[in-house]
Amino acid sequence: MYKSLILFVFVIIVSSLFSQVNFEFYFGFEKIDPNDELLNIQIEDIDQNNEDEILAFFNCNYEQIGRLVCYTMTGDTLFTKTFEMGSEYDVKFGEYFADSLASYFLVCYTFDDDYDLRLELYDFDSFELITCLDGSSFQWGVILNINYIHVEDYYDDKIIYLGFHGGVASEQYSHLYKFLWTNENVLEFLDYKFKCGWKLRRYPSLNPFVVVDFYITDDVVSEQQISIRLLSHGLSSNVQTIYTFSGISSNGIYNNWPWGLQILNENDSYYEDYGFVVGLNITDTNQGNHAAYRCFSPDFSGTSWSSSLSQIGLNPIASSTCIPVNNENHYVMYFRGNQLEIRDRTNGNIIHHQDTPISPFTIKLNSNDELLFFEEIEDETGYDVYLLDGEIQVSADDNQVQIVNLQLRNYPNPFNPETIISYQLSEESPIEIIIYNIKGQKVKTLVDEYISAGNHTVVWNGTDANGNLVCSGVYLYKLEAGDLQEVKKMVLLK
Repeated sequence: MYKSLILFVFVIIVSSLFSQVNFEFYFGFEKIDPNDELLNIQIEDIDQNNEDEILAFFNCNYEQIGRLVCYTMTGDTLFTKTFEMGSEYDVKFGEYFADSLASYFLVCYTFDDDYDLRLELYDFDSFELITCLDGSSFQWGVILNINYIHVEDYYDDKIIYLGFHGGVASEQYSHLYKFLWTNENVLEFLDYKFKCGWKLRRYPSLNPFVVVDFYITDDVVSEQQISIRLLSHGLSSNVQTIYTFSGISSNGIYNNWPWGLQILNENDSYYEDYGFVVGLNITDTNQGNHAAYRCFSPDFSGTSWSSSLSQIGLNPIASSTCIPVNNENHYVMYFRGNQLEIRDRTNGNIIHHQDTPISPFTIKLNSNDELLFFEEIEDETGYDVYLLDGEIQVSADDNQVQIVNLQLRNYPNPFNPETIISYQLSEESPIEIIIYNIKGQKVKTLVDEYISAGNHTVVWNGTDANGNLVCSGVYLYKLEAGDLQEVKKMVLLK
């Protein structure tokens, strides 16, 4: 009896450990000055000795300098390098990169009240200035912040992709500048791409870059869009829009308003198998606020699944990463506040969620394929770094939430005078399909009943609830199936 009790307690303890993601403290490191503002953080083996270092780049506006600090993986400071700005300059970003010949550091400033851009390219070993470029003027307002710098080989030269956020009070965008860095160490302005500058990702199996843009207007009726696009690499780039999350607001009323998008498949070694995953929030005054998750196929030919379910609330997604679970490689983990959620990339199922003692702002992969979780300490004077404490093992029945791909679409689109809306159910569910105009006003309820599992269609003939023909324009159709919901756009032409 006593042995059986001990065995029972052991099984309970082991089961609880297997259903919990745990972290262990690795090391911490301090800012040189508590007022330094972190702009970029990288993990690099800068001296090629198989030991990683942390490169942290800070804006020190109070001193009118940019500060690069190199830390060891025990938190000690190896060296610092300051970049004098002058009172007319504001440092915005710094990025380390290397090729087979040398390593470099690129610093980006704004000047002339943030209307102009300056690039400075340094040899990383000596920190001697190699070349610079002044005066890339932004014609549509001020440059608010730099979102990314990406350097890609182009034959014997290189192309620098610089994404930034800018605009005026009534209209803000994320944009992209392209610069040619010749093999003679000359920087030349190449091209400007509208709405491509918020996030950029490069996957080896995908020839174009994946870019995400942000656009917002502030008016009587405000509009916000977040779009996912493909950007070709070269002296001139073609842009293909894949998907747009779009919403409007007026007088404090929000309709399908998207915000806080994060790419969930960070640190991804299996992109070609599982594709591109994003998560964001949708604010909707009438329909209720909810999360939105979507997975695109690796070649962006379609959507693998979408979901509005989340078990960890609607705090902004602070960080995310691909992660092995049960020794399998098709999962993503992301943090909202002090909670985390793990989702299966193959079908969107939530396989685990929990409270967590850490809330990392970024997650990096080191050269040993270990995930490092960075969290700012409470007094904002430095950062703590954590590792996973053991492998993640989740029971098959551990708080799993099933996600169904509703396959919602309509054809034809645009249409006149009618369109067929199709959808798919994996089980019998209470269904609502509602048509809204672009202002978020309800036009007509097409379906409101229990529907059996399977493929289904319903026809909308372009009329409102009273049978009157509606005018041409953009309309939204929303499908709710139990706890699931999905919204799509359609265009009525006359």
